[in-house]
Amino acid sequence: MSMSRAPIDPGASVLSSLPMRLMALAIALMGAGCAGTKDSHGNVLVIDRKDVRSWDPSNAWQKTSSDPDTYIPNGLKKGTPVDEAHGQWIVDPQDHSRFYVPHKGSDPYQHDYLMRQAEIATNDMPKMVLIPLSIVFGMLEGLGQLPY
Repeated sequence: MSMSRAPIDPGASVLSSLPMRLMALAIALMGAGCAGTKDSHGNVLVIDRKDVRSWDPSNAWQKTSSDPDTYIPNGLKKGTPVDEAHGQWIVDPQDHSRFYVPHKGSDPYQHDYLMRQAEIATNDMPKMVLIPLSIVFGMLEGLGQLPY
């Protein structure tokens, strides 16, 4: 009993199926996440502080001072203490930017959401989370360009 195989089409793309295209996209994104950028001191920064929308897309943070850059949540009531008894400071080890997360959150943001956003803004999340949106959108756009 002999089994016949379908002839291999040399012109067919390896990336012809959707799962293969998605795998190619994931591999490209993982590589892009490792690239990062550098500040004026040569420190690797995944987040570009000048591109606020890339690390604060929901406009959760308000800058209150510089050197180091210090942020509190938008909506934090004036006069609210910003100390360790009432919240937590999350500090970026690369550029020393500081983000204050109140224990009870700040209207309209809950504590867990602010903590997640502070972790993203301080490079304290897995690299896959830190990939700038422009790279993701560029890759998704390119996904449509792959051979079928």
